[in-house]
Amino acid sequence: MSFSDFQDYNVNVDNPQKHFDPMETYVSFRITTKVVKQNAKPDSEYIVRRRYNDFVWLRNKLIESFPTLVVPALPAKHSVLEQLDRYSRPFIMTRMAMLHSYLQRLTSHPVFSCSPVLELFLRAQSLNDVMKQSKSSQGIFDRLTDSLHTLTGFNTRNCAHPEFENIKIYVTALSQKLGSVQEVAAKINKERTEMALDFEDAQRSITHWSYQEPDLEELLKSIAEAIGTISKSQNTQLLQTYNTLIDQPLEEYCNYIDAVKEALCRRDMIQYNYESTLDDSKKKRAEKEQLENLQGSTNGFGFKLWKVTNREKIRKLQQDLPALDQLVELNQIEMRQLWIKPVQFLMDICIGDLNTKNW
Repeated sequence: MSFSDFQDYNVNVDNPQKHFDPMETYVSFRITTKVVKQNAKPDSEYIVRRRYNDFVWLRNKLIESFPTLVVPALPAKHSVLEQLDRYSRPFIMTRMAMLHSYLQRLTSHPVFSCSPVLELFLRAQSLNDVMKQSKSSQGIFDRLTDSLHTLTGFNTRNCAHPEFENIKIYVTALSQKLGSVQEVAAKINKERTEMALDFEDAQRSITHWSYQEPDLEELLKSIAEAIGTISKSQNTQLLQTYNTLIDQPLEEYCNYIDAVKEALCRRDMIQYNYESTLDDSKKKRAEKEQLENLQGSTNGFGFKLWKVTNREKIRKLQQDLPALDQLVELNQIEMRQLWIKPVQFLMDICIGDLNTKNW
C-alpha cells in the first residue's frame, strides 16, 4: 500500500501572479483542488490563491497538530543572490513546481490528507483572519518549543533509544553525501555551460573560416553543422533538464532530510519533557513519603508548629501529585507515538519520486 492510496484530493498549482501592494510585492499561485472521495459531489472543486507565506503557515500548523510526524519540507524561501532575481520567470516556475510537489505529498499522506488544517488551506478563500487568530493564540506545543529553545543545550537524562541514534547518524551521513552530489552536479553543469559557449564560438569561427577557404568550404560547413548539432543536443538534453531532473530533486531530498532532523529534535524535546515530569513526580512522591514518616515519628509540644507546616506541605503534595501523574501519563503517550520510521518514510518518498521521473 502506497501513500497515494489515501489521496482524497487532486491538487494542481499553476498560474503565478505578481501582486503590488502599498507595503510589499509578492507572487501568488492558483491552487485547484478536486475532491475524489466516493461520496463527493460532482462539482466538488475549489480554486484559491496562496502565496509562499501561506504555505509556511500551513506547515507550522501541521507541525503543531502532529509534532511526532515528519511534516514534508517546503522549498527554501530564497538566498541572498536569489533575492535580487526572485521575480524572474525561472525562479517562479521552479518554486511553483516545488510547491506543487509539496501539496502532492500532503494530500497523499494517510494522516495529513485528513487534517482540517489542510482542508481549510485548500478551500478557504482567505486565510488572513485565521492566521491572525493563530498568531494571537500560541499553542501549548509552541510554548514548550520556545521554552526548550531558551536552553543553551539540553540533553536527555537517559540514553536515547539506539533506533533514533541510528536514524540521526543515517540522515547526517545522507545529508553530507547529497551535499557532495549537489556540489559535483553544479560543477559539471557549469562546465557544460562553458562548453556550450565554446561550441557556439567554434561554430561561428569555422563558419567564418569556410568563407575564407573556398576549397574547404563544404568540409568546414559540415564540421560547423556537426558542432551546432552537438551544441543543440547538449542544450536540450542536458542543460535545460538540469534544474528539473537533478538540481530540484536533490534540493527536495535535502529539505526532506532537514524535516526528518526537525522531527527528531521534537522527539528529543518530548523525551526531555517526559523525563523532567517523571523526575519531578518521583521527587515529590519521595518528599511526601519522607514528610509522612517524620509526621508519625515526632511527638511533643515543641513539634506542634512544625507539624502544622508539615501537614500543609503534605496536603499540597497530595494535590499536586495527581496532576503531575496525569502529565507524566500524557507525555508517556506522546513518547509511544514517537516510534516512527522517518528513514523508511524518506526512502519511500525518494523511491516514489524516482519511479515517477522520466530519466
